[in-house]
Amino acid sequence: MLEFPIKVTNTDLPGELVAIPLLCDWIEASVLFQKSRELGDAELVDVLMDEDVCDVQADAWTIKADAWNELRRRQRGMTSGTYPFFIPAARLKRRADWSEVPAYSFCLMLSLSVLYKKWAATFGSDYTVQGELFELLTEQSLKASLATWEIHRTGWSGSQTRHLAEIVKNVAARVKEPVGNIARWTRPKAKEAGLDILCYRPYHDDRGSLPVFLMQCSSGRDFEDKLQTPDLKVWGRIVEFTSNPRRAFATPRSFSEHDFSMHANTVDGLFLDRYRLLAASLHNPRWMSNDLKQRIVRWLRPRVKALPWE
Repeated sequence: MLEFPIKVTNTDLPGELVAIPLLCDWIEASVLFQKSRELGDAELVDVLMDEDVCDVQADAWTIKADAWNELRRRQRGMTSGTYPFFIPAARLKRRADWSEVPAYSFCLMLSLSVLYKKWAATFGSDYTVQGELFELLTEQSLKASLATWEIHRTGWSGSQTRHLAEIVKNVAARVKEPVGNIARWTRPKAKEAGLDILCYRPYHDDRGSLPVFLMQCSSGRDFEDKLQTPDLKVWGRIVEFTSNPRRAFATPRSFSEHDFSMHANTVDGLFLDRYRLLAASLHNPRWMSNDLKQRIVRWLRPRVKALPWE
């Protein structure tokens, strides 16, 4: 199994010995990315005792029960057969090789950067490709989930860059609203002003006042710093929306019920975690393109090999 990360024990809630979502990421990664296909509850209890997470075995068994409940919640968030694990009473078993479930493997791997900062740092500090792949995954998920909506990436990436003025004009034209004063309300070096994906529901007329979400896709550890981006005040100036747009946010992370509610409240709009993104399979089992699958597998392969195993 993977080295047990001390970050799992970092929790702000009184009385909690571990952060269950992080513990479950470690459990899933230990099973999905290694040759052994399963992890049992007794093995987990032994790890919790050996790593001095718990002083008494009863606490370790309580944590194990909480972890298995969280894993079952994750399973329920996906369609039958798409969660890459079986969960019998006492074990977590892998359903498929990681390369056969690239969307799940990718989101889980991105989340591991929280647990293993040194491992993540070995791949450098340029997150352009990582960010582009996550945007593409989010775009394709939204197209499956919101079939009557238009989903449009703004186009800022390492492989395709566009000036902010062009992006703003494109957004304004799509939502049928006039362009505002870009120079006055943005900085000269602004890229996409925090906007990664535009989501809107079109009608067959030339009027504005459309349902609009302006989305930020955050694939890194610093997602909390971006929860209030894009800045709706700025976008309300550079595009003269008739009706105010809403913010949307996508992250590959998984959260406790408390943290999900807190982050969603900060976003004050549409909040997509790992399981909302991957629930696209509810609408279209083949929602991800083969090209994106292949690109993600290529990105994952060296990272899987370099994971810190015990």
